[in-house]
Amino acid sequence: KLLEINPDHAGVYNLYGIISFESGNLENAKKLFASAIKKDTKFINAQRNYGEVLLALKEYDNGVKTLMAILKDHPNDVPTLLNVSHLYLEVGKNGEAIAYLEKANRLEPDNRKVIDMLKIVSEGKDSNRSNSQPEMQRDQVEKAEDSRLTHASSLLIEGEIEAAKVLYAEVLSEDSRSEGALFGLALCARQQQDNESALRHLNQLIKINPNCADAYNQSGLISFETWDLESSKTLFIAAIEKDPKFIEAQRNYGEVLLALEDYENGVNTFVEILKNHPGDLPTLIRMAQIHAEVGKNNEARNYASKILEYDSENRLAKEILNS
Repeated sequence: KLLEINPDHAGVYNLYGIISFESGNLENAKKLFASAIKKDTKFINAQRNYGEVLLALKEYDNGVKTLMAILKDHPNDVPTLLNVSHLYLEVGKNGEAIAYLEKANRLEPDNRKVIDMLKIVSEGKDSNRSNSQPEMQRDQVEKAEDSRLTHASSLLIEGEIEAAKVLYAEVLSEDSRSEGALFGLALCARQQQDNESALRHLNQLIKINPNCADAYNQSGLISFETWDLESSKTLFIAAIEKDPKFIEAQRNYGEVLLALEDYENGVNTFVEILKNHPGDLPTLIRMAQIHAEVGKNNEARNYASKILEYDSENRLAKEILNS
């Protein structure tokens, strides 16, 4: 219906593309992302998605060119830096991958995906070698596990869920306490809408490592999606207690407070995030939305202006400023 009103609405084509991508209809997703870019040549989300679907279709040259073109115009685009680092990891170029990850880490020092990937790659690169044969064998096993986990993570990002599951399960069969494998299997289950399996893996992970903030956060998201808001709130609090700098869990906590109609504390949560991370784009966007929804247009425009300082092509910010 929206396309009938506005046939040039790039956001709708992009959303349809995401739906096609997730349902496995890659050729249709490719056409839809291309249409979104044609309607809005500066639509960076559609450009990223177009690059991803090209890679999923094994059109590697064009996929890489698309991602590199994004970085040429937006050299500080963290999602694309992360995607390119995965490509380098795929072909065993860890040094190049680390360079992109380190840049992403400088731009967003609290981005969990960047931190986790940088840790995995750096540990693989810097692991100590010993002259003793048993320790060398252990080192080789650990490197092999790290390599499989890294490959599985890349497959997961590319939408190859079943292939990722095989690798995660393989690692887990050899090491029943592998936190990376358990968390990876939980994420695979989440992608396949199998929350029961996801929770089983997450609960096992928490038993092994009661301080795993990511496991509490993912469990909280599942509770949120099933509208068990009080449980969700408790789980997000636990994630933040385990890792006070876990900004994603902080955002999720703010969201669940708003869903519980605890508006004052919900908004204050986002305000506190911005005190510590004034450039956190998702929080700036959420604050702009919140103020626009309640008619506080001046405040919404202030946040929209800040958004454009970090993302000059942000559609929501432009719509708020032009309204």
